[in-house]
Amino acid sequence: MDKERIHLWIILLASLVVIGGCASAPESSSPVSEASLTNTYWKLLRVGGVEVRIEDNQREAHLIFRDDGYVVGHTGCNSLKGQYGVNEGRIGFLAMAATRMACSGDTTEGPMLDAMKNTADIVIEGKRMTLLNEQGDSLAILGAVYLK
Repeated sequence: MDKERIHLWIILLASLVVIGGCASAPESSSPVSEASLTNTYWKLLRVGGVEVRIEDNQREAHLIFRDDGYVVGHTGCNSLKGQYGVNEGRIGFLAMAATRMACSGDTTEGPMLDAMKNTADIVIEGKRMTLLNEQGDSLAILGAVYLK
């Protein structure tokens, strides 16, 4: 009789394991995780209140903040590099430089460089980063892009 009881317990436990494995995980109600400032490709989406469009033969405007305090990127026409720093909890751009190739057509370069020059802080919410001026007004919006 003890063997029959053990056998029934084994069948019961095995059934519970199989049924439990079929259950779906509960949906997460937590907000979208925030993208990391560093080592993320930040594509320029809006600058100066205007949506960024990529023209023919134009590169995508973007920034990449590296762990070592440097930032690299592209304005859509020229490459740029420099440093970023934190002062009293606020982030800003320092010692920026860009190549000076001639740009054809309408580019985002001027508005992007102006936004970077006037950045007093950066806010990341989910997969969006906003460059803000001293008054807290939005200068540019960038989106996190993850390469496969």
